[in-house]
Amino acid sequence: MNQNDVQIVDRSYIQKDFKVQSIVAQKLIEDVIQKFLLNSEQERAFRIVANHTVTPGAEQLMMYLGGMGGTRKSQVIKSLMHFFKCRNESHRFVVLAPTGTAAALLQGSTYHLFLGMPIDGQETLRNEATNNAQVKTRLDGVEYIFIDEVSMVACDNNYKISSQLAKALNESGLLYGGINIIFADDFVQLPPVFGYPLYSGSVGTQLMSRMAVQGQQAAIGKALWHQVTTVVILRENMRQKTQTSEDAKLCTALENMRYAACTTKDIIFVKTWIAGKRPGQPKLSEKEFRNVSIITALNAQKDRINELWSI
Repeated sequence: MNQNDVQIVDRSYIQKDFKVQSIVAQKLIEDVIQKFLLNSEQERAFRIVANHTVTPGAEQLMMYLGGMGGTRKSQVIKSLMHFFKCRNESHRFVVLAPTGTAAALLQGSTYHLFLGMPIDGQETLRNEATNNAQVKTRLDGVEYIFIDEVSMVACDNNYKISSQLAKALNESGLLYGGINIIFADDFVQLPPVFGYPLYSGSVGTQLMSRMAVQGQQAAIGKALWHQVTTVVILRENMRQKTQTSEDAKLCTALENMRYAACTTKDIIFVKTWIAGKRPGQPKLSEKEFRNVSIITALNAQKDRINELWSI
């Protein structure tokens, strides 16, 4: 195929009024939306993936599902897992994440383990042929990979994910080996432990001969991220549907913090929750603080708090 040829791509599956050819599949989509009580934004994300799965000949889906904490991105993942299960196609959908904790919450795996990638700082795998064969076995029947906590995926790791998939599936000419990829997370969350985040301004998308191998991989990884063409942002906070006036103030302050746009009212309100000995300040010894997480700057402070609670 000539690189200058124009190809018409059917993306009707992303339209709100799109109806799948199978009446049974269409009914299942509607039933899952009702079962999981998806709001309009969650429904949009779910429909795009569900419609894509039952659309013959659809292009490779490269999608990003974003939203701040509390918008329940995980609810979309769970609804998709249920959708595939009801169609007896659970093997088509895999959930991966950079950390074991995140993967366990969604009954998934870390992408290091699933794709046979060495963890940063560790030695490379000894037998590449055996490793690729094992990865290929794990990928048998898989058509959709959901990668959660994408904020923690470094540019070079994004390249390695695509490279591992391409090698295992023997599809070196296709991004991510031709597998449909859905990334999810909030980029205000934790950055990668090693390497540059996908939004880094320090990483370009052009390769230069003087670049180190990791720099070249990072550039390719960022270029791959730029190929994500379908984006759904969840905005409705589902954790605080019923809230007091204090909850509303906190929610507003937290959202403004995300964009470094706190108002004077936000700052005054947040300061009212600083613990201390002054009159009117919260006391850590009060009952309402017994079962909440407390972040301290020093281990000595942490140890003292634990001592108080153990008495």
